[in-house]
Amino acid sequence: MSTPIISVENIAKRYRTGEHHRPMCRSIKEEVTHILSRCCGRHVPQPSREFWALRDVSFDVQKGEIIGVIGRNGAGKSTLIRILAGVTRPTAGQVTIQGTVGTLIGTGLGMHPELNGRENIVLSGGIMGLQKREIEDRLEEILAFSELESFADTPVKYYSNGMHARLSFSVSIYLNRPEILLIDEVLAAGDIAFKQKCFTKLLECVNEGTTIVLVTHAVDYVRQLADRCIYLKNGEINCIGDPATVAGKYLQDAQKPSTILQNA
Repeated sequence: MSTPIISVENIAKRYRTGEHHRPMCRSIKEEVTHILSRCCGRHVPQPSREFWALRDVSFDVQKGEIIGVIGRNGAGKSTLIRILAGVTRPTAGQVTIQGTVGTLIGTGLGMHPELNGRENIVLSGGIMGLQKREIEDRLEEILAFSELESFADTPVKYYSNGMHARLSFSVSIYLNRPEILLIDEVLAAGDIAFKQKCFTKLLECVNEGTTIVLVTHAVDYVRQLADRCIYLKNGEINCIGDPATVAGKYLQDAQKPSTILQNA
């Protein structure tokens, strides 16, 4: 078998919460509120505790695969994709990536709210290192795919979540075609027709060699598109394999009462 384009080896991610592990810096508002709470005697220090978002997660991804990642909220899906994207580092373990990485991990992420859609496309292209002519050649195509031609000159601060998702996806696909594309629910706000349009485009990308890791709650899309699926549960891999089988296991577990409710 060829060398994996993504190799994840026994990664774990630990967070600390509580008073004794407060952030290195606070906003002025947070700091003033903290001081006033202490002065008024309302502040009750919270003990530090550890929270493991991921534990002992290992898997490989081959070039051109679509890997779906599913699980309940808090299962560690977003933490995993942020580690793959290099946004955060694992507490333990190692990730090896062979290729350029593009990310879609937040609606409107990277968009300047005061600039309009057209200007944000140009800005994104400049940040990616593209020449002005390259950006101009693709600009109308991006607007057409996103179906935002009528809002191209509207500041994106007035865009809905769905419009942000359309623009973010279109920019990523047409301006920066990476070898690996990491997607974290960025299409959740889109309408059904546009989602289907996007997934058709993703299949085109895969046919051209792009590898995709897709974090989503849309189990039907995972069954339809993914080559393999990972089911994360409480920060660990519950199962990995055929999308229909893994999705069925996830849906079966989702119908059971949560541990929190059982212990209430």
